[in-house]
Amino acid sequence: MHQSEAGVRDVRITGEGTLGPGMYRDVHVLGSGAIQGDCRCRRFKVHGEAELAGRMDADSLHVFGTLDVRHGLDTKAMHVFGTLSASDDVHGGEVRVFGLMEVHGDLAADTLNIHGVVTVDGGCQAEWFCCRGGVQIEGLLNAGIIRFDLGNPGLPCVVREIGAERIEVRRRRDLVAAIHRIIHPRGSASNRLTASAIEGDVVTLEDTEADVVRGDQVDIGSGCRIRRVEYKSVYHQADDAKVEEVVQV
Repeated sequence: MHQSEAGVRDVRITGEGTLGPGMYRDVHVLGSGAIQGDCRCRRFKVHGEAELAGRMDADSLHVFGTLDVRHGLDTKAMHVFGTLSASDDVHGGEVRVFGLMEVHGDLAADTLNIHGVVTVDGGCQAEWFCCRGGVQIEGLLNAGIIRFDLGNPGLPCVVREIGAERIEVRRRRDLVAAIHRIIHPRGSASNRLTASAIEGDVVTLEDTEADVVRGDQVDIGSGCRIRRVEYKSVYHQADDAKVEEVVQV
């Protein structure tokens, strides 16, 4: 540890160590660390295991190992390559998840980019949401723009309700996704988005199951199974899509 000009210190934990609550500059956990209360810092980086008994407020957070936050989490930039668990609400600016993130509350971000797996017990809100991995959201997913790129086996996407200005759900067509579809035929749960309700101004769907879809412009594409569609101005349906009821409102 050393003292900075601002009077706050850098902390590096190697092996096993504990840290009291307070304000720090950079915190780096290389072994197993326990923070015994709230932590405010500029940068927090975990390569080993860290447990925070309080709330975290960090300008940037990088998780390469495992981080367990017992209360809320606020950060301007978050990158999760390992495992992050938060027992309360999470607020982030730019959030990118390549590993596993579990939020036992609500999740809010400016941009949310998912390549791994994210589970949220509450709702999720973002200006821009993109998922190329797996997600489970128990509440409402609300964003300006929402995009799902489906095609990863074993990573289902399940959301209770979805609302946005523009919603686009596409089947990935790259080489990796093509190999996945050979091993896991289209229509398996791992390659689909499942929601109770989907509502947006412009809605474009593939490989989606939903009770109701509402929008001004609605395109129900290949592999969809929808109980009811309500549209205002434009509607298109692929030949192999299954829609029980279509209503212009």
